[in-house]
Amino acid sequence: MIHMSMPRQAMRKMGLQSCCLLCDSPDIAGTLRCSSCIESHAIFRKKLDELPPENEVGQLARELLQMVSSPHRWDNDEVHGPALKQIQFLAGTLAEPKPKPTSEQITAVFTKQAAKPKKSLISDFANQNKWKENPPTIEEVSVLADSLSFDESIHPGQRTNPSRVITKVDRSDRLGEDHSIVDRVAAAQDPEVDIESRKKARKDWGDAVENIEKIIEEKKIDDDLDI
Repeated sequence: MIHMSMPRQAMRKMGLQSCCLLCDSPDIAGTLRCSSCIESHAIFRKKLDELPPENEVGQLARELLQMVSSPHRWDNDEVHGPALKQIQFLAGTLAEPKPKPTSEQITAVFTKQAAKPKKSLISDFANQNKWKENPPTIEEVSVLADSLSFDESIHPGQRTNPSRVITKVDRSDRLGEDHSIVDRVAAAQDPEVDIESRKKARKDWGDAVENIEKIIEEKKIDDDLDI
């Protein structure tokens, strides 16, 4: 026979209700054993909260605390899975069994769902039109037409002027891709990345492109090449 205690409220708040499930003490609240257990675990939680995030022991303790607090989320763990499943089993034995719904209750649920009106945002919005059933009269159309405003600056059908001079946009403040950030990210992902060689390769490529542009500008290369 399995001996265990109902989880105490204080232990639930600390996420350590599993300790009660595994406790073989008589299920009597307020006993000396319960009080000393709750006090020791409260000290443990306080010390754990005071540990810095980078502390390896603290990281392990927090991970184990997450497991015992929510065993159903971690029961696939290769090491702790069987123990976490046992904790869920013990918790299930304390839960009151839920009665199965009767056929009348199931029928009532379906009937209630079928009675709900089906809503459609589009249809509901369209139904607000006061002329949905009958179109507006000629007088109403005239009133609506008079209330419309016309913009004199708009000239529908006007052709654009392809010879119009377009002012060049100043893009000097647009830095584009930040190569220094890209280099740092690449180096963080692969220690063998040489940032200096990447910088040199980009400079060599820029110099090559600049030289080609100078050659094209000086030679005035056109389609009448003598090959």
